[in-house]
Amino acid sequence: MPMIVPLAFWSLLLCATAIGWHAGDRRDYGILFAIVFAALLTLAIQATLAFPLENFLVAAVNVLLLIVLWRFAVRSERNWPIWFTGMHAATCFLSLAALLLPAGGQRALLEMAAAFWSIPALAVLAIGVMLDQKAAPRG
Repeated sequence: MPMIVPLAFWSLLLCATAIGWHAGDRRDYGILFAIVFAALLTLAIQATLAFPLENFLVAAVNVLLLIVLWRFAVRSERNWPIWFTGMHAATCFLSLAALLLPAGGQRALLEMAAAFWSIPALAVLAIGVMLDQKAAPRG
């Protein structure tokens, strides 16, 4: 995978977490923790395990995060959790589809496509939390 994708992901994760923590509220902190925890767990899995176990466990982490995100999105009155969950669902679908392919170019392409969707999802998180803060009634 080109180095730009992980670099963009970790940079956006740091920025989105900082913005979410500053502009968000108590409801946002739990979901921010889940997202950061899943990212760090994925990094640990990728650093310590080898193919194919690594891919299965990363997919499992993504699916578990999707369940947490979905529960948050359906209970939220805001729009950004729905968008974020939808983009993460695309990541999950592509990573699960990649598990069905043999190792090689097509599988690597699907894995890169799955990783791509995390970048606009983090942008949606940061922008959505800021827009929610602006729209909140002043009091």
